[in-house]
Amino acid sequence: ESGELFYLLAVSHEMAGRPALAKKNVEKSMDIFRDKQDEESFKKALVLLQSIAKKESGDNETTHQ
Repeated sequence: ESGELFYLLAVSHEMAGRPALAKKNVEKSMDIFRDKQDEESFKKALVLLQSIAKKESGDNETTHQ
């Protein structure tokens, strides 16, 4: 399995406004990077996951006002 592929899928879903699919794919990439002990790629994916979560929480705040 390719962590990079799942990471790129996550980026494309995030850019297309599909945060749930982005989150699913970035989490899969993180699992692969962790199993391969690829710390640099894992950290890159973690930053993307945090960005997705931040956007989701911002969207929720806007929606609930």
